[in-house]
Amino acid sequence: DFAATELGVAFIPEVFSQLQLPDYCNAIQLAAKPAVQVLATSFVGPIVDCNEARVCLLAATTALAGSTLMYAFGVAARKSTGGPATFAVLLTSRGLQGLA
Repeated sequence: DFAATELGVAFIPEVFSQLQLPDYCNAIQLAAKPAVQVLATSFVGPIVDCNEARVCLLAATTALAGSTLMYAFGVAARKSTGGPATFAVLLTSRGLQGLA
């Protein structure tokens, strides 16, 4: 997760500069993952302790794959339509990454 986060954080400012979004959108996007991690840790920890590790690992991998696809489609939709709703998709994908 650390390597993926470092690679993802490296290109997020590049994406936002191409999308011509305000600077505060970049800050919100970067803060979404740690905020979700802090909030979800207290709920996810007991679930992981009670279940088999493979099931939890599969769920986290699926969440990361879904997050990656959501981010890719959100960027593509934002470039084609320029609509404000796609920022919510980008933010949701970043939060899903934090949940994984």
